[in-house]
Amino acid sequence: MKLSADNINYIEYVLQKHYTFEYFDDLRIELVDHISSDVEHLMQNKNLSFEDALPVVLQKWKEEISWDRNSTHNNVPKMVARLWKKLD
Repeated sequence: MKLSADNINYIEYVLQKHYTFEYFDDLRIELVDHISSDVEHLMQNKNLSFEDALPVVLQKWKEEISWDRNSTHNNVPKMVARLWKKLD
């Protein structure tokens, strides 16, 4: 099962607005691909709708895509903050 363009655009919107990936285009594009694949998998194998599958997938990714509130970098996704910390 393939997601519609609207579904993919919505995933991108969620990453930009709710998980602060608006300034990390390359990473956001890669994440949209991974998250879309996970959603498609749940829709096909668990017979879930897009609306039911997306929250499940976002919960799976939550640890990596949420803000790192303990980082010196404000409003930066945890995966970015961790990389920047390694580079410091």
